[in-house]
Amino acid sequence: MRYTLYAVIAGAVLFFAIYKYSDEMPVDKRGTTLAEAYTQDRVRVDLTGIASAENENITVHSVCLSLGDLITSQGLEKARTERDGYTYSIRCDEQEFVVVATPPAERGGAKSHNPVITVDKHLEIREER
Repeated sequence: MRYTLYAVIAGAVLFFAIYKYSDEMPVDKRGTTLAEAYTQDRVRVDLTGIASAENENITVHSVCLSLGDLITSQGLEKARTERDGYTYSIRCDEQEFVVVATPPAERGGAKSHNPVITVDKHLEIREER
């Protein structure tokens, strides 16, 4: 019984160490952590959905809407204006547009590797670091 308890405690310590290590280790050469990479992937999905809805709106109504107006017109299935600190906006220029995700501000001393992510009307994703 005592050895089983030791094995459970050792397993818990090992699990915690692996979890902590994998959460803080970079997954690319820029130093992006696993949590940041997951958030950036979800942001790309959100922006692609917003850009698709904007394309549909321009096709039907021939006018580019701001994000707030697009949400109000119920052109989006999921009305989302932010995710994990990223804030979304749409920059319109007649029938051309770019959907922009601005990363959260870096907190004192914390090194963040979050890029500004944009999607244009052709659903091309770009990142600026």
